[in-house]
Amino acid sequence: MVDKDLYNPQQLIEDVLINSGCIENIEVKNVYGGNFSDGDKSFGYFENNNSNFPFERGIVMSTGRLSNVPGPNNGLSDDNAPGWIGDDDLENYLDLDHTVNATILEFEFTPLADNIRFRYIFASEEYRENQSTTCQYSDAFAFLIRPVESEQYENLAVIPGTDIPVKVTTVHPEIPGSCPAQNEDYFEGFNSYESPIIFNGQTTILTAETEVIPGQTYHIKLVIADEINYRFDSAVFLEAESFNIGANLGEDIYGLCEGETHLLEPLDIGAQAENYKWFLITDQEEILLEEGPDQNSFEVQQSGTYKVVIEYAGSCAAEDIIQVFYEDFSSLQPIDISSCIQSDQNLQGFVYNLMMYENLILQGNSDYHLQGFFYSEEDALSEINSIDNPEIFHSQFPGQKVFARIVTERGCLTSLEISLQAAEESIEPVHLFVCPDEDSFSQFSFQLTDAIAEIQDQLDVYIDYFEFYETEQDAFYQENPLASEISLSKNELPFSVFIRIDGALGCQGLGEIILNDLEKPQIDPSYSPPAFCDDNQQAVVIEAGIVDAGADYLFLWENGADTPTIEVDAPGEYQVTVSQPHIISGDTLYCTLSRKIEVKNSEKPLVDYILHGDPGNYEVEILVSGIGDYVFSVDDLPWSMENRYPIDSGKHDIRVKDLNGCGTIKKSFYAIDYMKFFTPNNDGINDFWKILDDHPKNSQIKNIEIFDRYGKLIIVLGPHDEWNGTFHGNPLPSNDYWFKINFKNGKIFKRNFSLIR
Repeated sequence: MVDKDLYNPQQLIEDVLINSGCIENIEVKNVYGGNFSDGDKSFGYFENNNSNFPFERGIVMSTGRLSNVPGPNNGLSDDNAPGWIGDDDLENYLDLDHTVNATILEFEFTPLADNIRFRYIFASEEYRENQSTTCQYSDAFAFLIRPVESEQYENLAVIPGTDIPVKVTTVHPEIPGSCPAQNEDYFEGFNSYESPIIFNGQTTILTAETEVIPGQTYHIKLVIADEINYRFDSAVFLEAESFNIGANLGEDIYGLCEGETHLLEPLDIGAQAENYKWFLITDQEEILLEEGPDQNSFEVQQSGTYKVVIEYAGSCAAEDIIQVFYEDFSSLQPIDISSCIQSDQNLQGFVYNLMMYENLILQGNSDYHLQGFFYSEEDALSEINSIDNPEIFHSQFPGQKVFARIVTERGCLTSLEISLQAAEESIEPVHLFVCPDEDSFSQFSFQLTDAIAEIQDQLDVYIDYFEFYETEQDAFYQENPLASEISLSKNELPFSVFIRIDGALGCQGLGEIILNDLEKPQIDPSYSPPAFCDDNQQAVVIEAGIVDAGADYLFLWENGADTPTIEVDAPGEYQVTVSQPHIISGDTLYCTLSRKIEVKNSEKPLVDYILHGDPGNYEVEILVSGIGDYVFSVDDLPWSMENRYPIDSGKHDIRVKDLNGCGTIKKSFYAIDYMKFFTPNNDGINDFWKILDDHPKNSQIKNIEIFDRYGKLIIVLGPHDEWNGTFHGNPLPSNDYWFKINFKNGKIFKRNFSLIR
């Protein structure tokens, strides 16, 4: 919602934008904007009406009509007004050559603290997704501030931490093939049709801020303008009540060590502060810790959420909250790890790769760093007598303890006890047989996880974590793990891989998986069962759809039939199981395939269509009704499940085919366009303006009205009429003219074209 009259300019600034006891002597000095004939303005009040626009309410300043600002984003804000000029200050401070359509709000104020800030969003029609113009053109705006006795402005509408003005060309993502991203973190995105504002794109929420002198009166000029010409409007949205002061305790503090203290001090606070209050915030309450005019810092000794409230003269106060975290090692509990490889150096020992457990030891905390392994806790804390080669450590006996030294980024120190255990489980080799891939009789795909169930039966325990490796050595070091599905050629079989099983104790066992092949029945991908296309059809014969099924193949249909084909008398799904026998070590093993053959009722489709979009930019949606399975095509494009197609103007043919063999339907339609310009100079080329590619006999158009740029009606044309660029027989000058197409279905389409002489 926007409103040009709900608040006057003084109220917009004083009551909407500011509304704070920390800002005094607020006085609007200058207001300027578009002078529209219908009384519309280029600035005013807005509310988001519970939409997803980030600001609930505030002030909007535009280079076009205020009434154009609300969404959806279904058109172009592209306004102009008589005598609407630009702004010299904006040009001087942004180094521009020519601005027009400036909207300006200037006011003076006196701050009671030494900083001010307010939040804003810049939006523009000049954000054009994947178009090079986004790299080249931008309207301009600035928030210019100066002490009243000074003539030198400072611009606050800049990229944070720089002096770069916020513009389309300085804040955008990569435009493929045109330009790299510029300050992309501050670009919110390109807006869809459902956007609550009409503009094509917008920035994130940005903050304009600067230091000021308390008690000093300042002049601020909020200005936005089109650059070069009035085309493609922009707007800046100022959040209500965001023009204020604020305290700043800096970023949250992490990783303080036990016994360490840290001093909290507000940043950029002038001597004019009258009182400080420090609070500890808990789930239940805010506890006052210290208060006083000299308490401009606070020393913390424990984790918590702290708040400072800085009181200034009158009813002015600023506050900020910070979280402080002390390092807590209590989550680091002693761990046990086990090995599957017995030591060749120590009779009762095993071999461990201690470094492999770094993530387990550090528990994924990126602030922790492992600084080696030691034989005792005292050695770990003192960093003496470290284990020389933790990647290959031979224990003396099961249960031996070693200690990891852990240090944080800030130097906090602890140790972690590690007990070295031996895996006790023995895993017998597991055999896996699989059928070949459907597309190849020489390439075999194995799902290694199929061995898990048999291994779990052997161990009588659920397996939490496992990985597959090509060699035992890779399994020990956990190097070069295999995917759970591997593909092998026939001449590589039989093939062995190794499974490493890990749990809470580390490695629980190593086992061998032996891979070999069986052949399975092959589905015939070209087989499509017949459909019931006619209500009077009595029966159809369906097959199992198997390639080269031998006489020893077994067939079993869900109705009990054991033949390769069956006759069915109704649509539905008919399941068949096909088994191919294999004799292995005297046993018969079957590679079995189950599939469902779907027999359908079907029919030719009833076809219609809807045109989405506007003339010259249509998309056709094909509508069908019927019980068949249909694919679509427009103008002989390949068949597709997609029923929406972008189309050019002219005649088009729709085709809809039933995949079940019940027929194809064809339907034709026309999509219109309009001439973007014409040149009535009697040279036989573009001498007349008209609507293009309309149906010659069954037009969708009722009539076309043509207007000059001031809205004066020039002529009314029939659907197939042409205009020669005259009015009452007199040639009209070169210019842009507007037209309105009145469709027979009640829709209206408006655009402009150029008459060129």
